[in-house]
Amino acid sequence: ARGRLSPATAEPPPLGPSASAWRSCYERRLRDAMDAAARAANARRPGRLRFELRPHGALSAAYAAADLVAVPSRRPEAFGRVVVEALAAGRLCATFHHGAASEVGAAVLRAAVE
Repeated sequence: ARGRLSPATAEPPPLGPSASAWRSCYERRLRDAMDAAARAANARRPGRLRFELRPHGALSAAYAAADLVAVPSRRPEAFGRVVVEALAAGRLCATFHHGAASEVGAAVLRAAVE
């Protein structure tokens, strides 16, 4: 039978796993890969740091202790503050190639080459 969806249900229900299930699966696989890489390199992965709950100097101390700052944002950010802060502290930064993170990284690479 063929019919119409009412305006309230214009979106058909999703088929298969929900977006949150895909996201949690992706995040679990990403954490597992990061843990495996850290073990192989005899490194430590501190996990997610929430600086709004820490004292003022904690940010610079965390950057100083890091060899690499990973910013695995799934969505493009308008301004890559974490990338700028990490680079200002002289730390390498690994990001996805989208949003401000890739623009900031590209600008730093261009400046280093010039």
